Amino acid sequence: MRRTAPLGALISAGLLVGTLAGSAPAGAGPPSLANRLLSASAARHLGFPSFARKAFVTHKTGDKGCGTGAQVVYQNKTTLKGLILEVFACKSPSAAKSLIRSYETTYAPTPAFTPPKALGLGPLALGSGAGAPVYAYYWPRGSYGAFVAVDTDATNNKAQAVAHEHDPLTPALESSLQQAAVELNAKLG
Repeated sequence: MRRTAPLGALISAGLLVGTLAGSAPAGAGPPSLANRLLSASAARHLGFPSFARKAFVTHKTGDKGCGTGAQVVYQNKTTLKGLILEVFACKSPSAAKSLIRSYETTYAPTPAFTPPKALGLGPLALGSGAGAPVYAYYWPRGSYGAFVAVDTDATNNKAQAVAHEHDPLTPALESSLQQAAVELNAKLG
């Protein structure tokens, strides 16, 4: 989880691979931060039945104002789709807003790809299809920063990745992304 590349080394050319520097098992950091991520059963309900990367907490996010982050990545091995969730604990609401602004360099807001109104955050929540095959929503919530994305090319097989790198975000995947955002936002409240 680096400020300049929110998904760190986990996503490289649309592939779910690698690890993040400074990552540790979920129990190694503040347990409440890892517990704010969506559970495996919630992800399964959204169509992502297995882990690509189990939840972990790191204190090396690369952002001074939001130094602790948690991430989990779920996948559907059959459809080669992934669900990425990140939460950052920030020192203040303004630090959370600054963190979210940093996402705009990698995931430029896409006006036609708006986050669900059920988030209740208005213009604070942003959506992006600019990083396709990764489609993302990101927002600040109090002293938290949140990022939820669907990767339509979630494979670690390069031949499969080339075949799926232009897979679109289907209405069903967009619905899962919206629901994941709403559920994650509720856990931050």
